[in-house]
Parts: sequence; C-alpha cells; structure tokens
Amino acid sequence: ERPREDTVAIPEKPGPQLSDRQAEIYRFLEGNGPRNVLVIAQALGLRTAKDVNPDLYKMKSKHILDFDEKLKVWTIYRPEDSGRRNHQSTAIIYQQNPVNVMHQSGPNSHISIANSHSTQIGHGNIITRQITSGEQGKWPERRSGEGALGGCPLPGGW
Repeated sequence: ERPREDTVAIPEKPGPQLSDRQAEIYRFLEGNGPRNVLVIAQALGLRTAKDVNPDLYKMKSKHILDFDEKLKVWTIYRPEDSGRRNHQSTAIIYQQNPVNVMHQSGPNSHISIANSHSTQIGHGNIITRQITSGEQGKWPERRSGEGALGGCPLPGGW
C-alpha cells in the first residue's frame, strides 16, 4: 500500500541519517525509556549535558526524539502521542482494593471497564431516578425476606 501524498512517513527505526553518537542515544532511550539529559550523557560515558545536547536537538528536529517540557525528559518520538498534550486527559482509575464506589450523574455519564479480571458489577447497586415536578413516584412493594436494598440480600448474605 502506497502512503498518501499528504501524510508524513515516520520510520520505525532511525536509518543511516544518524551519527554514531545519535544511534547510541536512540538505542539507550529505546531500551531504557524516557530519561533526562544528564542520565543520557552519563550512559554514553560523557560528563555533562552539553556533550549530548546538540545531538538531542538535531534528533528532535528530525522527529526522531521528543522532549517533554513538563518532566524534562527525552523520549523516542511517537506521532500518536503528540496530539495528547493539548487535550484534556481522561482520568483512569487502577483499582487495587476490592471495593470501589462510583457515583456518576448527568445525561452523558458512563463508566467503561476494560482489561479487567474478576470484575463484579451488581449486588448492592442502588439505582435512583429523581422525580421531577408533575410526576408521581411510586416505590415498588418489597417482598418479605428482601434486604434493605430492595432485591439484593444484605452484604455478607450471599
């Protein structure tokens, strides 16, 4: 498949356009992830950031490396990450403890769960609907033996 004329092709690996030192920098970041300039210099056997800065900025101008101003680290350029800086990030919750209570309200609220193991949705959920003026609300009758949550047994009773 031919690339479109209006797109820029970014190679997976840098080609022969890199100097030996630039190739070393690339391999170091590829194997170790984002690092600050002094760590990069020391990993190459150099003493100061001044020794590698020209190479880092040349590689940045070629879209091989990227510099994170906030974290002050150099990383391998990934075009799919470049647009995220200007957009509000979505909160991601990594659940470590066994209980999590979520409350979301609003017409466009939703919860998304992905890459999850042993996820339990339900048992003890309370779903409420606010009644607006002019509506008549009627609560369903409870059957005997039901817990306080209306159909779910009390915690510990399952």
